[in-house]
Amino acid sequence: MTTPLLDACDLGAIANGRHLVHAVSLSVTSGDRLAIIGPNGAGKTTLLRMLSGMLRPSFGEVKLGGRR
Repeated sequence: MTTPLLDACDLGAIANGRHLVHAVSLSVTSGDRLAIIGPNGAGKTTLLRMLSGMLRPSFGEVKLGGRR
């Protein structure tokens, strides 16, 4: 089994006491496609910011190429 390019485990974000993203886990390997869909205010941008490293998750972890 190969190391995932992107691996997220139990990601969550809390701001002002409100859960913006709750318990998201995913794994993306070479050749995979990923779509993040949902209504306005569902936390898509917050999730993408956590996955890219622009925002530190309130809980959980993100690994890029096996590294935190």
